[in-house]
Order: sequence, then structure tokens, then C-alpha cells
Amino acid sequence: MPSVRIWALESDYDQLAAQCLAEKLVAYSGHTVTVYSAGRSALSKIGKNPDDLRRAVASYLKQDACVIFVLDADSPASQAEHARQRHSWLNRVKQICQYEEFAGRVFLVEAKQEIEAWLLVDCLGITCYFARDRYPADGRSKLKKDARFVKLIHKHQAGDTELIVEALPGGKGPKEALIKFSQEILRTLNPNLKPADVDKKCYSEKLSPEVARHIEISATTVKRNRSLQKLGDTIVKCASTV
Repeated sequence: MPSVRIWALESDYDQLAAQCLAEKLVAYSGHTVTVYSAGRSALSKIGKNPDDLRRAVASYLKQDACVIFVLDADSPASQAEHARQRHSWLNRVKQICQYEEFAGRVFLVEAKQEIEAWLLVDCLGITCYFARDRYPADGRSKLKKDARFVKLIHKHQAGDTELIVEALPGGKGPKEALIKFSQEILRTLNPNLKPADVDKKCYSEKLSPEVARHIEISATTVKRNRSLQKLGDTIVKCASTV
């Protein structure tokens, strides 16, 4: 069985969330592929010399069909700044992808508007996560019948989650949209919840892997983010060339 390696360089939370979504994309595609992953902590095992990253990729390729780097791509201003920085992860990964020895086996997928935009393709799934204690079984079906949540989900479900853009670095983007959405879910579940408890229980980056487990990849949801589609297409491409 072919395997692919998802390497989210910027965060171990992104690593786990991306692996989970990648496995769901594989299942949706109908292909048979094993998904492994690496995160920011994997960088502690290699040095700072540019060739160290190259050697690490070569090591992964001894067992995996391909390595797919996942990097956040937020505002246009941030992307332009990363492109100007010679040693930014964006430029280092692009250089790795150009090495002839890695041709057809190393790819870059930029998570447009960050991992949160991938999660926001399925607001029903996000609701299932935060309502998991209330609806521990068959939550999707039950929430679809609850008018309060149907209205809330419809309010927050973007047709194209790449359009939830922060105009400038530090502005409001998908992460802030997910935080606000999760706060509204919590208040709908328990109107008496204190503001401090809402803030404590609402979305944060560390929850992304668990939220990802509740996301459904389907013909409808996968169309809501082109970079998420690209991840699935790249995995299938890797598996098909083995």
C-alpha cells in the first residue's frame, strides 16, 4: 500500500488536523493510501543548514511515495512578505520542490486562509464537536432537526471559505470566524453559560485536530476550499504514480 507524508512545518496541531483531513480525503476518493505526518517538532531532529531539510525529505522518501508540505497562506500581504524573505519556509520549501531528485515526489500545498478555513467547509461538523456531550450519538442527524442550530449553521456556512480573508496581517480571518461561531454554538447549547466559560470552551488552535475528526468530506464540503481540494488531488496523484 503506498504511503504519503504530510509535513506541516509550522505547527504540530496543524499536523494532526491536516493528517485527519487527508485521511478523510483519501476515503472520499476511494483510493487506498496510508497517510503519515510530521509537524513542527520534527524540525528539532534536523539542523539549521538548508541541506538538512533536504536530507530529511530524502529520508522520508525512502519509505513514502511522496512528501506534501502544508504551509499556512493567510493574507496577500503576509504571503508577499514571506516571498521576500530568502529563508522563509515558503521559499525553502519551493526550493526543495525544485530539486531534480525529488521531481514528482515532493509537493507544496498552501492552506489558503490557514487550517481553520479547511475546518469551516463543514459548519455542521464543527457544531457536532462542540455539541458532542449533548448529542454523543448520531449528532449530525439530530442537529439537522434542531431549528436553532440549522439557523446558526446557515448563518456561518461560507460557500467558499477561501474568501474569509484577513485584509492585513493580524486582521480578522477564518480563525476569528471559527472562534465567534464556536462561542455562538456554546451559548445556544447553554444560554446561562458565563462569558468566562464561553471563552474557556470556545475554539482555539489546540482543538483543531479534534474538530477535524468531526468534519465530513463530501462532494458538497470539499468544493468549499480549493486548497483543500488540492491536498486531496495531490495525494491521489502520488498514489497513482507508484
